[in-house]
Amino acid sequence: MFSHCTHALQQAGTLGMGVLDGYRGLGVGERLLRRTLAHALEKGIYRVTLEARSDNTRVIRLDERVGFRQEGIARAALRFAGRFHDAVQMTLLQGPAAKRLADRQRKKTVGEVISSLARQVLSGHDRGAQTQRNGIPLLPRSKDASPVTLEWVNQLS
Repeated sequence: MFSHCTHALQQAGTLGMGVLDGYRGLGVGERLLRRTLAHALEKGIYRVTLEARSDNTRVIRLDERVGFRQEGIARAALRFAGRFHDAVQMTLLQGPAAKRLADRQRKKTVGEVISSLARQVLSGHDRGAQTQRNGIPLLPRSKDASPVTLEWVNQLS
């Protein structure tokens, strides 16, 4: 149906696995999960998704320890023995996808720092006579000028 865009999805995969009762708690699941992820990375799979029953905290903790992050809850997505269960949807980014995420988070952090400093500048102006905050000169406020200007932002770099 969408054969013209299958290349866009080739870097993603969905993982499903389980460990038999007698082998749980022995590290088999973690070893299997880590080896599967390493193999996926070798094959160019950079986004791996999975679902875990929301009441299976042991598996959720394992997935998080390996690097998966929760992205959402699918209500009544799984059915065992006639009972419906919510599923925690989790994703792991690896390789270039993980690098892109880290770069985006770093940029967001810089933006948050600038916003925080801008709030400090604004609150400093409300006190009237203060001319510096944390060693950064505060700019005079006029009706026509924004208290945060490009000159002030450039002082941060």
